[in-house]
Amino acid sequence: MNNVSGSRLYVSDLDGTLLDSQGKLPESSVTRLNALLDQGLMFTVATARTLASALPVLKGIRFKLPLILFDGVFLTDIETRKNLAYSDFISKEIIQEFFQYLFENQVEPFAATYGPTPKLLIPSPGHPGMKAFKDHMGEFSWDLQDSLQALDDETHCGMVLIDKMETLYPIMKILRLKNHLELKVSFSPDAWNPDLAWMFLFPKSTSKGSMLKKMSSKLQFSGAQITVFGDNVNDLEMFEVADQAFAVSNARPELKNCADGIIASNDEGGVLDYLESEFTG
Repeated sequence: MNNVSGSRLYVSDLDGTLLDSQGKLPESSVTRLNALLDQGLMFTVATARTLASALPVLKGIRFKLPLILFDGVFLTDIETRKNLAYSDFISKEIIQEFFQYLFENQVEPFAATYGPTPKLLIPSPGHPGMKAFKDHMGEFSWDLQDSLQALDDETHCGMVLIDKMETLYPIMKILRLKNHLELKVSFSPDAWNPDLAWMFLFPKSTSKGSMLKKMSSKLQFSGAQITVFGDNVNDLEMFEVADQAFAVSNARPELKNCADGIIASNDEGGVLDYLESEFTG
């Protein structure tokens, strides 16, 4: 790609920001966004979703730039489905120590690991985490495993555990105390099932912001100004990297406090309205 010095790059989070409260982008919004892209708007998304779960909600959008996926683990070309860059990997020793803790405490949640070969742990039929993962992240198209031991023999660049809140919360507290593990641990309730929680584990260097910097370097966005949009705490690092950062009105207070401005909510189409006002105004 040619150097685009002096241009502006726009990057938006998906859920809660570009997508509405139903996790969708209306067809009329797709049409409007494509009109901007066809005119030369440099726009992409940075999301906690994987490619499998991002593709259905981005169907029909004519992206010309790669996507930042899984909270910065991957930079992926949407047309070829190839990963152009990865985050750092979690060392094998850390993975083994983590799984040893789960063994000792007889915890076997639904787990997804991301690396050269993505794997899914299927702990038992009917585990509620399985349905939650399928609903949020797409169909099971990876290697399926039936025990935690099958996952601890290689490095991974990201991991998701899904289980009951009371099961995962103590694990999160233990991991956050073990700073020597050098894991970035985030924890959030399931948006549709309050009894479940999602726990994400990454190397501490992994974030949407760090991958945005890699993307800028890889695609030679030398001197380009960057504007980002978000709603949740996993967008904070991206806000720090950008020249301009806007929070939607439904965003968490942490985002609003460090934003350069507040735009209309995700249900009001705030991101698209802003893009049109800036790019065509």
